[in-house]
Amino acid sequence: MSIKKYLQLLLLAAVMFNASCTGNFDELNDNPNATTQVPPSMIVTNMLSFVKQGDQRGDMGMEHLLTKYMSWVENMKDIQYNRIGEKAFDVYPGLSNIEKMIGYTDEASYDPYMGVGLFVKTFRLFQLSAYVGDIPYSEALLGETGLLAPKYDTQKEVMRQILAEQDAAYNHFNKATIPVGGDFTDLNGDVDKWKRVVNLAELRVLINLSKKESDTDLNIKAKFAEVASRPLLESNDGNLKLTFKNASGMWSPWYVQNGFYLEYQLLSDFFIDMMKKYDDYRLFYYAEPAKYETETNGRSESDWEAYVGADPTLQYADLTPIAAEGKASGMNLRYKDPVGEPWSRLGYTQQCFILAEGALRGWLPGKTAEEYYKKGIEAGMKFTRDATALLNNPDFYHGREMTDTYIADHLNHPSLQLTGNFESDLLKIVEQKYIASFMQFLTDQYLDYRRTGYPALPIDPSTNMNTMTDRLPVRYLYPQKERTTNLTNLEEAINRQYPKGDDVNEVMWILK
Repeated sequence: MSIKKYLQLLLLAAVMFNASCTGNFDELNDNPNATTQVPPSMIVTNMLSFVKQGDQRGDMGMEHLLTKYMSWVENMKDIQYNRIGEKAFDVYPGLSNIEKMIGYTDEASYDPYMGVGLFVKTFRLFQLSAYVGDIPYSEALLGETGLLAPKYDTQKEVMRQILAEQDAAYNHFNKATIPVGGDFTDLNGDVDKWKRVVNLAELRVLINLSKKESDTDLNIKAKFAEVASRPLLESNDGNLKLTFKNASGMWSPWYVQNGFYLEYQLLSDFFIDMMKKYDDYRLFYYAEPAKYETETNGRSESDWEAYVGADPTLQYADLTPIAAEGKASGMNLRYKDPVGEPWSRLGYTQQCFILAEGALRGWLPGKTAEEYYKKGIEAGMKFTRDATALLNNPDFYHGREMTDTYIADHLNHPSLQLTGNFESDLLKIVEQKYIASFMQFLTDQYLDYRRTGYPALPIDPSTNMNTMTDRLPVRYLYPQKERTTNLTNLEEAINRQYPKGDDVNEVMWILK
């Protein structure tokens, strides 16, 4: 008998022996050490992955080009010149795991997991609707029941459901007695911090409905006051943020191993001049001095005139020599550090400016915009200062440290003071929010600009690639995939919203 034949017979005998002992092939194939269900904490970790979403070449960098913080000089980016396209509906598959997660909870864990599930759902679908308009909501996430072509709810109905489910999320966190497992953010599962974040998220939705103040169904003004009376963030420590570490997978979004992409960004003159107008030391924390100014003109790194921006509306061919000759400021080298700066999706600084705008609009009886506005400026400065201090390198603020004394004095700067004129005060509130939102609170800058017109982002019709060359686009397009999988419902939604069809310049309900 050959060795090959012998081994085959030996293997067959072993299988038959094992089968006869168990009497059950299913039992034979089970691995007693393998889990048979996914713990809800693992699903939470996956759902919160959007907290670290974006890098210098992705969402974060592209949004900063659209809102004119900077220009990009390594290959021309359409979004830099205001050409935007589709917004994918790729958020839905991940959200379908919420129901599975809840199915794995017990009585004690139900409330914290339900709270975080509703938060993620409402946060992400608000963002999607704010980009495109009507979206599937009431019939979304029902694919496993066989509903593969959900209807599109009107944007008003989407917002109504979001606000209701944010209220529900707050109530679940209020009742929770154990932490949220799987939370890798700086909140670390703390349900008291989470309920405050949920309330901030709801205030953010409401302020984005500012043009609907007169809507008697949503009753925005009263709802804003109600949510503002709940527990809210009390400092930057309560931010929904991620502090990075010097480890693979935990690097800052702007750090690139074996590469240095910061050299491709030129900060805009619009942004730099805004900080100069207010004598704001954050300029020295956000930017590097232009090499031409320090090396050729002999300016020190603490000299305001060493910081020069590039016009973000210039033709791409005119931007590249500015970069090559070092005639514009790039991003501060601290962003190259693998730890960099914590990244917030929702935070205390943002909350202060939302409350300031709400008070300015008369939505907070007995409160003034001034008190929240000054707290927002202070919190934004301290966030940047404290994050930079952790890197323990004084070169990162170029001789202009934001001490407590400087910050206190800065709050009294004449150019910062509110005057009681609505438009002038709204401009200052939104500009200060814009400055504090550099590398933070992704998408707020674009959403604020669309509904308020502030800050007045620069537009050059000769370089604007939007089809209407005197303006920025106000929405993204629906994804092509919806046309192949849900065409009837999509066409119905487009026809009832946009007379000119699925176009980036058509105005959605929340902006009317």
